[in-house]
Amino acid sequence: MMKTIFKAAIFDLDGTLLDSIGDLSVSMNETLASYGFPTFPLPFHKSAVGNGVRAYAEKCIPAEKNTPEFLNEFVAQMGARYDKNCTAHTAPFDGILPLLNFMREQNIALNVLSNKVDSFAKTMTHHFFKEYGFQNVFGERPGVPKKPAPDAALAIAESCGAAPSEVLFIGDSIYDVMTGKNAGMVSLAAAWGYQSEEMLIEKEPDFVAHTPLDIIDYLKDRS
Repeated sequence: MMKTIFKAAIFDLDGTLLDSIGDLSVSMNETLASYGFPTFPLPFHKSAVGNGVRAYAEKCIPAEKNTPEFLNEFVAQMGARYDKNCTAHTAPFDGILPLLNFMREQNIALNVLSNKVDSFAKTMTHHFFKEYGFQNVFGERPGVPKKPAPDAALAIAESCGAAPSEVLFIGDSIYDVMTGKNAGMVSLAAAWGYQSEEMLIEKEPDFVAHTPLDIIDYLKDRS
């Protein structure tokens, strides 16, 4: 039986584990329309997500409305809509479940680190992956620097009893690649997600996976 050199994996959520852009874009467009603002097509939303809901909203609302007070109000409205829709059309990407099963067989501890609001990250991970026993699930939390800061990733590694070099950091955005590198982990770019492969490659990940199954092959090659 093969044995991997890795003890833990940290996954991004949106665009990596879950294809959630449909529900995100509907919630955002409905909120924009409720204020009479222009809405956007799906490709725009794919390019706008990845750095948290406030950064997403800032890319969508008119510049003259981008004040802290209005942004707080808008994000609250968008969050209320998303809370009702967040699992309507969202599903794991093809190949994710076989990858998670393979990692569990290899005793790789599974974790999530997202720039999504912490409560949503926990709710959605539990909804879609409760049988996989994720050890840590963290979203954006007050007082904790969000990705690409390495703080939360390093805390997850410590909780898993793993050195940073024994941890895979897997995500579809430049923030994920940067987090993995900043933490001294093995950075795997998920090119099946929402950010372009060209942008990911510019950040020099250790490996670019075009499907989740590519990561199984990557692990087998390093057993």
